[in-house]
Amino acid sequence: MYLLTPDQVNYFHILVVAPLLLYLAANRQNTPTFVIYGLGLAVLGGVLYHAMRLYQRIDYEGLSLSYPNLVNLFHLLIVFPILYCVFSMDGKMSSRRATMIQTVAVGVLLYHAYRLYQRTL
Repeated sequence: MYLLTPDQVNYFHILVVAPLLLYLAANRQNTPTFVIYGLGLAVLGGVLYHAMRLYQRIDYEGLSLSYPNLVNLFHLLIVFPILYCVFSMDGKMSSRRATMIQTVAVGVLLYHAYRLYQRTL
């Protein structure tokens, strides 16, 4: 039922997602267009993945507020619309938005590192 194990999801967010967000924030005026388009495709892939996972879980267990359903809803309703706004700026981002992206990246790092740590106990 899972494409990735929970540990793989955490490592993916720590090693890929957070560094890419930090790169975007650090190079807010100089981000190459191909990077923006590549990340936009990754966001589209993420939308499809979380929509598929939510559909599978609702089909399997019905509509509930279980942790996996909340994660999928959070990504679909909060994360992806924010990222869409970031990627629709043609590589130009205000310092305020760059700070927001940095804050999100640090939050991603801390949350997923904590989840990995919890599983090692």
